[in-house]
Amino acid sequence: MMQGPDPKQQPTELSIAIPRTKAEQILTEFLLDREPYPAKTAERCLKDLLKHHLIQTNGDQIEFRHQMIQEYYAAEQLLLRLPDLSDEELKRDYLNLLKWTEPIALMLAMVDEEDQALRTVRLAVDDVDLMLGARLSGEVQLPFQTIISMWIDCLEIPLVLKCQFGQLPDANHQYLAC
Repeated sequence: MMQGPDPKQQPTELSIAIPRTKAEQILTEFLLDREPYPAKTAERCLKDLLKHHLIQTNGDQIEFRHQMIQEYYAAEQLLLRLPDLSDEELKRDYLNLLKWTEPIALMLAMVDEEDQALRTVRLAVDDVDLMLGARLSGEVQLPFQTIISMWIDCLEIPLVLKCQFGQLPDANHQYLAC
């Protein structure tokens, strides 16, 4: 779970495992208006997730079997929150934290709005770290790559750094891999 005990105070903290009873409670609350028997359904869902090895138990704790599964679900949640995050919140709570690099990269592949994809990459480049920006620029959906490539070309950074973005303009302003 990519949140602390109180998501309102620490929404971006990483919890590797949570007690099984807490997982059942969270699932039950989620299913309240969706299922006639939310507690039973939550219990069955957890058993199915265990059976199919998506989660595992460690004593009375439940954890994702692989970190990438956790990062994928964190990316989906971040995608839902992205339109409501201010630039400062996005930088402070996500872009500046190394543990969020992979979830952000996964999220960018899911972003359907060009302005949100460009905003995220631009904040990473301008305000956080060029290498992070380079990493994230390659994760946006293909239709947005052209606008990001043109934006990168306009940056006043050495050509060798532009190569880190995987972009090198030729004489016809076509973008070639370095």
